[in-house]
Amino acid sequence: MTAEKPAPSGRLYGRDSLATSGMAVATGLAVAIGGYLIPVLGWIAGVVMMWLSPVWTRTQKLIVTLAPVAAAAVAGLVPLISGQNLVAWHLLLVFVVVSPLPIGIWLLVVGLRRLKS
Repeated sequence: MTAEKPAPSGRLYGRDSLATSGMAVATGLAVAIGGYLIPVLGWIAGVVMMWLSPVWTRTQKLIVTLAPVAAAAVAGLVPLISGQNLVAWHLLLVFVVVSPLPIGIWLLVVGLRRLKS
């Protein structure tokens, strides 16, 4: 007798395990403070966890991924427009360094609300 192979579940690499409240908390915290604990790589790890999880919509994933990049682009354009480098450094500090914190908290709240419903 030969054993039958189980039918594929349609879930790639067990993504159901990425749709838990614990994983949503870990992802939100990694996006929010991961970049402070392990500069750049901590934030990237959080973004990768978010993209692998089915908890958030594609639009939410794009917002979280592109918001700091867009903020850096805006901060980079300020010296070209105004000619003031100090203003650009302040904008870069505020948008790129501080923005992951509220973005990560938003991601955490949205993820936990979606998992409850």
